[in-house]
Amino acid sequence: MGSNSNFSNNAIDRLLGHSNGAQSPPDGQKATRLEYSKQIVNINFTQLSEWCDMDTDGYIYLEEYDSWGTDALRVNIFTDIHNYLTSLYSLIEELHRTIDTCVENNVNKFTFLHGSSGGGEKYSPFIRKLPFAWGLRNQFTHGNYRCLTITVDDSTSDSYLKVEFHKTQFDPRGQEILKRLVITSGG
Repeated sequence: MGSNSNFSNNAIDRLLGHSNGAQSPPDGQKATRLEYSKQIVNINFTQLSEWCDMDTDGYIYLEEYDSWGTDALRVNIFTDIHNYLTSLYSLIEELHRTIDTCVENNVNKFTFLHGSSGGGEKYSPFIRKLPFAWGLRNQFTHGNYRCLTITVDDSTSDSYLKVEFHKTQFDPRGQEILKRLVITSGG
């Protein structure tokens, strides 16, 4: 790997640490699957964003959902967050498989994670933010929702729900789950 990847505008070159480009384009079937994965992410993001008016304040006003009840509303919001994160994860998995067939280097999930762990501006914003997205997806897939809470705020004349992220409860690598598995298996 050459060191001149800093001069490449290509995110794949920057990820792999060279400026050689891909050996070949992806075959038609892989490109189609990648496009489907991207569309699924877009659909899930659209569903998630429909909960609130993103143009104004991003809150979910309870008056609009009076018949739901706050517990049902929370479950549906968590479901849409889960679906979006899972589809994003699937897109990334499809992306690394596709890139792997087009370049000489072996590209896998750890290539993406390694690329995000250092290099600062060397990597694209997409690559730098992957550990956060993967961490959220891990917590949601394995049922550990501690890093996000959905609370009612009625401190103003309007009652609304807000989703809050708690950095101290965020476990991007799943270490808490791993600890529990080791303890329960007697390890």
